[in-house]
Amino acid sequence: MVGRDKEAQIILEEYEQITRGDFRSLLISGLSGIGKTRLIQELQKPIVRHRGYFTSGKFDVYQKNIPYSSLIQALRNLMRTFLTESDERVAAWKDRILKAVGQNGKVLTDVIPELEILIGPQPEVNQLPPVESLNRFRDLFDRFLGCLASEENPLTLFIDDLQWCDVASFDFLENIFANYRNLPYLFLLGAYRHNEVDLSHPLCKLILNIRKSGQPLKEIRLGPLRPEHCHEMVSYILDSPLPLTKALSDFISTLTEGNPLFVSESLSYLHNENLLYLDSERQWRWDLEKIRQSSMPTTVVALFSSKIQKLPPDLIELIEYCACMGNTFSPAELSLIREMTLLETFEVLKPALGQGLLIESKNQLQFIHDKVQEAALFSIPAERRRQIHWQVGNHLLSAVPEGADLEKLDNLFTIASHLNLGRGNNLGSETAFLLSDINYHAGNKALNSLATEAANEYFNFSRELLPDNCWEEGHYERTFRILQKAAKTELMCGNYEDSDKLLNYLLDHAKTDLDKAECLAEQTTSLSSIGNFIKAIETANRGLTYFGKVIPEDPEEADRKRQKLMVEIASKDIDVWDTILNMPFTTDRRSKIELAFYSELIPDLYMSGLVPQLYLSAAQSTQHCLSGGMGESVIYSFSIRDFNSENWKSLSLHSDMKTLLVTYRQNTQIPSVPLAA
Repeated sequence: MVGRDKEAQIILEEYEQITRGDFRSLLISGLSGIGKTRLIQELQKPIVRHRGYFTSGKFDVYQKNIPYSSLIQALRNLMRTFLTESDERVAAWKDRILKAVGQNGKVLTDVIPELEILIGPQPEVNQLPPVESLNRFRDLFDRFLGCLASEENPLTLFIDDLQWCDVASFDFLENIFANYRNLPYLFLLGAYRHNEVDLSHPLCKLILNIRKSGQPLKEIRLGPLRPEHCHEMVSYILDSPLPLTKALSDFISTLTEGNPLFVSESLSYLHNENLLYLDSERQWRWDLEKIRQSSMPTTVVALFSSKIQKLPPDLIELIEYCACMGNTFSPAELSLIREMTLLETFEVLKPALGQGLLIESKNQLQFIHDKVQEAALFSIPAERRRQIHWQVGNHLLSAVPEGADLEKLDNLFTIASHLNLGRGNNLGSETAFLLSDINYHAGNKALNSLATEAANEYFNFSRELLPDNCWEEGHYERTFRILQKAAKTELMCGNYEDSDKLLNYLLDHAKTDLDKAECLAEQTTSLSSIGNFIKAIETANRGLTYFGKVIPEDPEEADRKRQKLMVEIASKDIDVWDTILNMPFTTDRRSKIELAFYSELIPDLYMSGLVPQLYLSAAQSTQHCLSGGMGESVIYSFSIRDFNSENWKSLSLHSDMKTLLVTYRQNTQIPSVPLAA
């Protein structure tokens, strides 16, 4: 590495800070091939010295709709490292992680399969509304990272190519900075191409927010190598004296504009074209005039393309598949897709590995640089690329065991991504339904991971793929669920008009009033979760119309209805609290949907200051529970003190109520009709 002494020193100084328990973060920006990743490698010696760990992940421009891809890649690599250690160390990591994650480990093992190998199967977690689920997710990852990065073992987490980072990953990073004091032994590194990031990019917004909050962040901008450093680099590569390489390095410095990757690949190209060769005394020789007159490519992508095109035809075809599979890919999956043995695959790939186009990394294969992948993709015609993606997606899908839960697949997002990129314009009905289902399950998986933007994209893919006969018998439930989820995520992403259009379209096609009510209950929950209480109240009232229990806007009318209900409840001559406390949870779909409205209405009315309507909702919820079974809403009802002081004890949400709420979360949800396979 030449010309980067100052930047390397900054990185080393920052690392020393985290070994003393002082969180540090550093972003390195620069053009492609400028040496960002190479600079990070300077950390290897101090990491070993401090018994630290280093793990990294890389975003892929062609897989931007896969949530948390780079972060999960980094954490999976770290878990694999742990699993290679001694039994004593593995047991210590297991104990440390289990203490940190408690009973919520499954949230992590669902996205980091290697973690389950380390800590064992984890119990199912309680289902929570979106906001509570997001808070749990953030808190859990905060504690998880905190236990991985310790005084004994500082952790360096490097995320590459942040310019292609997905929205969910930016939320994750924002949370790390918000809670950086809980992560004193974490060194967070990021790299990105500044020329691909404008002021509207989420990364710029993240950096701006970090600066405003005064959180620790340093930045390094890597510029081109100066001519003297290019000269030093050429001289080092050729193992030749500086005076001898001066003219050649001047030419290459001008051609490459000081880009280190371009410099090294230019020399490689000249060697492959016999314009740079070893003489009989094993000294490098060249004819600069011949080099000037040659048709030497003027971009690094063109250089890599030239190198690829000289490979054997069967290897070129295999590299095209590799490029479509991503920057990093599994040789086992490549063998499956090409219907070759693993040995045959490596035999064909041997020249690419030998020339440094591909490298092996933790049981994976990886392009040495994004520009190699870009060069390989550039040469593939659009139609052939589409066909390759379709073939890759179908082969990966064919490996899924029959009857498997798609949402538990590690590579579901990858399968969906390839099939979406490879789909044609005229899909048959059966294929369209299948691809729609895959996107639906990918949307659910993304939503469960709190990657709302990605979930919304998948649900909309699923919706758009539905054939014209999607509302017919046999497809109704499937279509209903897809539209319901699409309306929900559009709302969660702030696309209110699109969400309303989808909701109204769904209501127009819903077969029963109960289906319509369920749509509105789901929408009410979503509106409440984003704090739009007035709209949530309005939507809930639309839903309660189907039960004949609309909450009046007029406060006096609401109070009259409440008093009437209180008389009816009092006439039962029972201990209301004792009756409800010992009542089983309702399993009836109609009852659960009505109670779902009250669960949102009561806190929404409270937040909106609509007191008479609040008391009426609490009374209606209580009456319904007495006749139809326990639900969460009655707990909110009892948390409202003195809503009828003549007939009720003054009650608040004590420990018994909290126990009920926990039990509710474990046992009741708005019912869902299973999606057709």
